[in-house]
Amino acid sequence: MPLLMLGIDMIFTHRLYPVPETSDREVQVVIDGGETVTSIEKVYTPWGAAQRRRDLAWGSALMAGGLGAWLWGVWNIVKPRRFLEVGADGVVLHIGGRREEPLRLGWDEIANVRSGIHVDDGGSVPVLSLRLKDEARLPENPRAAITEPPWLHLLAEDWDRPAHKVAVVLEGHMAGWAKSRIEG
Repeated sequence: MPLLMLGIDMIFTHRLYPVPETSDREVQVVIDGGETVTSIEKVYTPWGAAQRRRDLAWGSALMAGGLGAWLWGVWNIVKPRRFLEVGADGVVLHIGGRREEPLRLGWDEIANVRSGIHVDDGGSVPVLSLRLKDEARLPENPRAAITEPPWLHLLAEDWDRPAHKVAVVLEGHMAGWAKSRIEG
């Protein structure tokens, strides 16, 4: 919103941003009765015309950037992208870019689930850790995750649910899947 407001001010209102330099010019105007009167109008000086072109360019760029950021924010509110999805067959992790395929792990590929705190040079952060049976399934450069073979640590500091509660849900699904495999 600040980008939009500054762009509007630069182009239209000039409350915060200065008005381009102008000078007065006398103009003869014919009014309804056929009478000619002298009117004064403001015209841009050569320097003012350059200022106005700059204001239009920068104001348009700021408005476009502000509108784009606003639309992107609204889109993420209306249609958020889930980072972790749990299903009957396993978990789906969106730890790559938006155009990359998500990492799909079956319950038979996950050996252990736990929550904890990951400490490194940058500080400590809560994580949900998945120990995979096959280290080859670990992604090379995950987004919002850290790989330490055989563990995949999902950074959980911005989640709407705490990592320890998600770990309990995953363990329940793993136990249910294992029970159905034994009975079936």
